[in-house]
Amino acid sequence: MNSGATENPTPSKKVKIFFPNLDGVRAIAAMMVVIAHIESHKTDFSFERFTLLNLVPMGRMGVTLFFVLSGFLITYLLLVERRMQNYINYKNFYIRRILRIWPLYFLVLFTGYFIYPRGMSGTPFILSIFLMPNVAFVIGLPNVIDPIWSIGVEEQFYLIQPHLLRIKKIKTVVIAMAILLLVFYLAKVGLMLWKQQGETIHFLRLLMYYSPFDNMLLGSLSALFFFNEEKSEFKRTAFARMVFNKNVQLITYFFFIGYILAVLIYPKILASELLAVLTTIIILNLCKPDSSIVALQNKGFNYIGKISYGIYLLHKLPLFIILFISRKYLSLSSPVLVNAVIYSFTIIFTIVIAGLSYKYYESYFLTLKKRFAKIEKV
Repeated sequence: MNSGATENPTPSKKVKIFFPNLDGVRAIAAMMVVIAHIESHKTDFSFERFTLLNLVPMGRMGVTLFFVLSGFLITYLLLVERRMQNYINYKNFYIRRILRIWPLYFLVLFTGYFIYPRGMSGTPFILSIFLMPNVAFVIGLPNVIDPIWSIGVEEQFYLIQPHLLRIKKIKTVVIAMAILLLVFYLAKVGLMLWKQQGETIHFLRLLMYYSPFDNMLLGSLSALFFFNEEKSEFKRTAFARMVFNKNVQLITYFFFIGYILAVLIYPKILASELLAVLTTIIILNLCKPDSSIVALQNKGFNYIGKISYGIYLLHKLPLFIILFISRKYLSLSSPVLVNAVIYSFTIIFTIVIAGLSYKYYESYFLTLKKRFAKIEKV
């Protein structure tokens, strides 16, 4: 097979799929979010932010990476399941989603609510219980648990998107997803250009911003492209040759890194749509390690990628503890030393807590999850 997806199809055994570079994408995305929130909350504790670069937008950029990657992986796994048994077991799909996402999500939600109840009114709490934390985020979520907003986006997306795969012809699925993508873009642009102002329009604009289903649709479309290019259901096209061309990869990485740096200097130019397109091309190439010009597979990336869900949801607790202790007890006058302490301890403690969560809490549900999977991602 000409890709990084390794499969072991045996009638009596599960199919195992492994993309060796994608844990590295998760690791980078998770660290981008952590760094952004360190910078974002430093001012809450009277610490100055970096002046040369504004690192706060890294949070939204990291989440964009997560969204595109999630759309790609979930869609690809469903396509493999459909090819294996000529249908998708949607009941098992949703059980797998529940066992992977809900245990840590609800632990964070309930812990945050009961530890800091003044920070969350009843409406956002109820919305979050019913997996609409992106709506709750627009209304108001406590800082310590607000990363849960993106989990709601994913869960809402997967209520609808997998059912498009009930359509038999892949080309029709591609057209349906492309139409949804176009409709979403038009709705977003329409809201931005609407001259009428007011609380309702402002709320809808914010809600659209915190419901970037388009990022996940791009990931899904890239999975359809990769699956069919890989299995030769479509003829290898000039577009496919261009996407996997090493020179095109080099140009893509150049624009990707250049755009990120530009956003850190001029945050107003951040457009998750552009970043999602670049990320899509990069993920497609990372899935073909034999032709990819970049390799992200190593023990550090693999481990951080494996526990990235915990890093993403749990990092604000150690961050706030470190910032509180630093403000109260740290007498270092050098900004370099202050930042070294805040960054190093926050990242270390976050990885430790996420690792413990993965090993002693999430792993129990992950073991249960395997019972409902014919396709196992390793």
